[in-house]
Amino acid sequence: MIIDAKGVIYFVDINRRELLYLHPVIAYLIKNEKLLNDMDEEYLLGKFIKDILYSKNIQLEDMKYYISKFVYLKKMKLLEFSSLQRPNFEVNITEEIIDHKLANITSITFEVTENCNLRCEYCGYGEMYNSESHYKKNELSFEKVRTFLNLLHKARLEKNITKMIILQFYGGEPLMKLNIIKKTVNLANELFGKDNTIYGLTTNGMFLNQDNAKYLIKNNFDIYISLDGNKEENSYRKDIKGKNSFETVVSNLSNLRNNCSDNYFQRKIKIIAVAHDKNSRLNSNYIFKEYKIKPRFTRLCKNNVKLSHQEKFKNMNSYSDNFFSEENSTRNYFENFEVENHWGLIRSQLSIEEQNRFPTGTCTPFYNRVFVTVN
Repeated sequence: MIIDAKGVIYFVDINRRELLYLHPVIAYLIKNEKLLNDMDEEYLLGKFIKDILYSKNIQLEDMKYYISKFVYLKKMKLLEFSSLQRPNFEVNITEEIIDHKLANITSITFEVTENCNLRCEYCGYGEMYNSESHYKKNELSFEKVRTFLNLLHKARLEKNITKMIILQFYGGEPLMKLNIIKKTVNLANELFGKDNTIYGLTTNGMFLNQDNAKYLIKNNFDIYISLDGNKEENSYRKDIKGKNSFETVVSNLSNLRNNCSDNYFQRKIKIIAVAHDKNSRLNSNYIFKEYKIKPRFTRLCKNNVKLSHQEKFKNMNSYSDNFFSEENSTRNYFENFEVENHWGLIRSQLSIEEQNRFPTGTCTPFYNRVFVTVN
């Protein structure tokens, strides 16, 4: 099934519960599938070059890449052609719906601080991007946390909701404000019960010293650590002085492993890697060999790149072809982060679990999860 959600187009396979964002070139080729009688890349490029290249303002090199990707995805039977359709987004949101959604929240992410102790070259808040926030020092107030958790607790009591709830901490670098995290954990344990609450934290690993690691382990945190590979592959991740974060992070990872059981380390420690020209899923085995953890790769942000940094971004992003060169790697690539990040955004719109439609193309208020920002 192909879904066109107000100009953002997805391929959805309900049976496999998979979702793939479609670039406009791929969507165009699917839409015009009846005109295709050859899967040769040169044939496709010649047939559609004028229509796509000029009408959609797409660079020739990008067009070549997405045609190649289209051919590969079809060859591997990862696409099932269908006509584009626009879903119905109309819904009347009442206070009753909001109260029901609030009481049934399963996941809350707290943006603890906008500040960060690293200056990664590809960071969406860094010098390569036109960003509103370049490492601001705004932080989440505990009063905001207390107000929201008390409101949630009251709603759960009124509707007799007792299911597990997940609290995650994000940044910036959240461990720069561990005091807020500790206060939040104490309050959540009091309101929802320690055995009824799951905690998670995303960190660059620089502040995972022994004391902090022991606290996180004691409270059974899922810990998501950023590491792009070996020292060279991780070299875009730098501190304020321009030093590679690799040595500190791997040292802290070793301390973390020494302070917990092997079972905890394998179940609760996740490694997030950003894919770029210095690494890829196909040629970087350092993380798995060293920690027996399969890293989850994410893409570089393509939005709002400064004109003065377009060439640098292009070089950093030159990994893309490798990600689609083997069937198994492609399948894992989708399952590891594309599905997890995007499936929930249109699940209700497909009426798989509910009949409600989105008013915005993404979600209804308090639908399953909430992101609480510093502002």
